[in-house]
Amino acid sequence: MFCMVISVNIYSGHTNLLLIVKIFSVIHSLRFISTPQENDTEEEYDDHTLMRFATARSFRLDKTKEQLIETITWRDLEGIDSIPLPILNPGTPILYPKIYGYFGGNSVHKTDKEGRGIYIERAGYHDSKRLAKYVKQEELTNWHIRCQEFSHRVIMPELSRRAGKIIDKETVIFDCEGMGFHQLHLPSLTLYRAIAELDQKYYPGRLGKLFVVNAPFIFVKIWR
Repeated sequence: MFCMVISVNIYSGHTNLLLIVKIFSVIHSLRFISTPQENDTEEEYDDHTLMRFATARSFRLDKTKEQLIETITWRDLEGIDSIPLPILNPGTPILYPKIYGYFGGNSVHKTDKEGRGIYIERAGYHDSKRLAKYVKQEELTNWHIRCQEFSHRVIMPELSRRAGKIIDKETVIFDCEGMGFHQLHLPSLTLYRAIAELDQKYYPGRLGKLFVVNAPFIFVKIWR
């Protein structure tokens, strides 16, 4: 077993003047991509949001524009901003309760030193085979989108209010205790991979730090 820490901070060491100029140039250019729709909020296109997209594409303006436009289009076509969420929409039913039965347990528990929410994923206790057998890709994707929206539209704004600053990332603890060969199940890995690709495509730059704990050798195989 071992513990691995992965940091995804934007900066390390001293800042570079040319980098600062490039950052401001990219952010300024992104503001002319599109006009927000009537039901959009100003925060959706603030500097922090644009910075996340720019960072995800290494400040390559063409790639950043492409991803931002695709995300705006996707949210509009799928009606993402209209998805009812608990707390914001009291009485919202719990969707796909069976999914929770196949997961080993996950939750947001307290905050780190930066004020970010700490998301704990007990990946080692996922019932991967039953998940792949009884849950469709569309069901898992829709459930995951709602989890993401709840985090970004409910939890992070509240944490920002408490911290007195913008909180738009989270710290993740990936607990691999109990992980074994039984989770090297191709159909379930395909489901997980689709979720990871969705996050990279439409929710870039939301990860602050990732801690992988209680990781057996098999974790390396699954991670790849």
